[in-house]
Amino acid sequence: FWQPKGRLPETLEELYDPISAITPVSDPKTFESYEYSNDGKLTFTLCANFALPSSTGVRGTPPPIPNPVFLINEFGSQDWTHGQGRSCFERTIDTELYPVRPKEV
Repeated sequence: FWQPKGRLPETLEELYDPISAITPVSDPKTFESYEYSNDGKLTFTLCANFALPSSTGVRGTPPPIPNPVFLINEFGSQDWTHGQGRSCFERTIDTELYPVRPKEV
């Protein structure tokens, strides 16, 4: 979303793109939407309620999203580990790694 549009989506529903077969995912058990917010610039937060903690020692495992684009956190890792219950993940887009692509005419 960032690269072709040069902005973060306002909501997860804005990610919906039937041509690219991208559908925002929801909790597989409750079917509730994940929580999403952004700072209006480059940082966004994604929150979910987890029934179980992630496996011990598992790092770099992204949430189950179609066509994932992995973003690196401030520590240089893709740490998606979480405990049981509500967990939030803050990510900031690296504009050098993911530059905005010019629009094709």
